[in-house]
Amino acid sequence: EIGASLLPISEDFEYQIVREEPLIALLPVEHPLSGRASVKLKELAPCPTIFFEDGFALNALLIAGFRQRKMDYTDAGHSANPDFMIAMVAAGLGIAFLPHLILKSRDYRSVRAVKIEDENMWWRLALIWRRGHVLSPVARRWLEMSALSPRKNDRTVTGIPTRNS
Repeated sequence: EIGASLLPISEDFEYQIVREEPLIALLPVEHPLSGRASVKLKELAPCPTIFFEDGFALNALLIAGFRQRKMDYTDAGHSANPDFMIAMVAAGLGIAFLPHLILKSRDYRSVRAVKIEDENMWWRLALIWRRGHVLSPVARRWLEMSALSPRKNDRTVTGIPTRNS
């Protein structure tokens, strides 16, 4: 009756955002922008990008971001495993993008984490349901409860956790 998905989603669904946060770029330690707290996506366009496997919603967000800015990108590889993506970045094979929520539970001391400044490059997790579907009382209550929890708790983040500093 209710599912979870990253935005953007099909117009066949209605949704309620339950968490949103800026994307984090993972850069090799020696990258010229690795000492910055934040960067624009256009500054990273020349760098080879390590994507998630095909079908991951985060890929669509990144590719749309590059296209909206009329920028080319170089596909440096794919992985479904964030830890392997971090290792690929540490090995200098490219850069990767992860939401803070996924990154904060991992050891990323071997790379530098830099927040993406662009407003429309946010990771947005939503509860979704079929457009026009009448939800059960339990599903409506679930939506009410999720609306009470903080969803924009990373908007004020000025840097990334100091684990990689």
